[in-house]
Amino acid sequence: MSQSGPTKKWEFFTGQPHQVLRGDYYDDQCLAIGSDGTIYVPGNRGLYALRADGTQKWFHEATYQTPYAPVHFILVDDSGNIWFDNTVEVNRLSGGVTQVDADGHERPGAISRDRVTQIGQAFA
Repeated sequence: MSQSGPTKKWEFFTGQPHQVLRGDYYDDQCLAIGSDGTIYVPGNRGLYALRADGTQKWFHEATYQTPYAPVHFILVDDSGNIWFDNTVEVNRLSGGVTQVDADGHERPGAISRDRVTQIGQAFA
């Protein structure tokens, strides 16, 4: 009897990771999956939406995202809106949450301009 492990079906490159120490806040990233099977993947400069076969649907560039602090947390709400954190450095480190629709178009209504460590805390 042979045992087979999982096999890689595809991979997707989201940008070269920046050099940071392991265990730092910046090495944690979590993806999310929408009800239609879209996979939302954090990147160094924004958010990617991928189809189940690994091809890109769209990319939302977080224009002011600090390069060494990539997107970390993604949440898909019951209405299909996608929320993700952002980190900006202008005189000090700050951040917030950005909302985009299922087509990757930004919606007004950032919840916070304070840095978040878990996107769920913004909804608590």
